[in-house]
Amino acid sequence: MASPAGRRQFGLLLMILGGIGAALMLVRTVTQLYLSGLITGVGVLPDQPNQLVPVQDWLLTLATFAAFIIIIRYGRRMRRDARISDEPGDHSIS
Repeated sequence: MASPAGRRQFGLLLMILGGIGAALMLVRTVTQLYLSGLITGVGVLPDQPNQLVPVQDWLLTLATFAAFIIIIRYGRRMRRDARISDEPGDHSIS
């Protein structure tokens, strides 16, 4: 079992990596909106009409963004009290 200081450092690492990943997913979302023409109202290339991004890409982006938010949450909980579960009990990581 890791020391409390080690768990706090690992929690910080999770928070940093989750934040970077969530920021990248936001950039991906803005890029998808721009390429589909939903932000500017016109297509990116003049000879191509607006092309909507496939639903699978949106779902993948949303699921990945949610995963990064969960990683941030786990990192925050590890920094605070080394718990990653909301279950009642001794609140220790086994």
